[in-house]
Amino acid sequence: MTLQVAFETVGWFKVAEQDHYDEGCDPDTTICTGGGQMFQSRSLAGLYKQLTEFVGSSDIQLNACGYSGRVDIQGMEDSEGVPVELTKRLYAQWREGKVCLWLATYTFYVQRVTRENVKLT
Repeated sequence: MTLQVAFETVGWFKVAEQDHYDEGCDPDTTICTGGGQMFQSRSLAGLYKQLTEFVGSSDIQLNACGYSGRVDIQGMEDSEGVPVELTKRLYAQWREGKVCLWLATYTFYVQRVTRENVKLT
């Protein structure tokens, strides 16, 4: 029998708030959403890579808020929920109030899973 160890997360939760450069996030604009996608890798590093690519940000916090296995990833998004890269130009427009950006936090819970093939009789 062969044991296979993997790290996986099933589902995610997202909280986003409109982020005003001078005033910070506006709690009156909070949106919450989630999905059921499964991410899996034989290594934690591989899993973290999948999650950051999914979110579009590398700002990752492990064991977030003191919870073992919780991964939070934050990033800026446009009003359609599309990740944005804060270039110098976009940053200046955001600072001047010419564009609306949202701070999004994606939360995942990672589990270590061991699978074993069994001989059926």
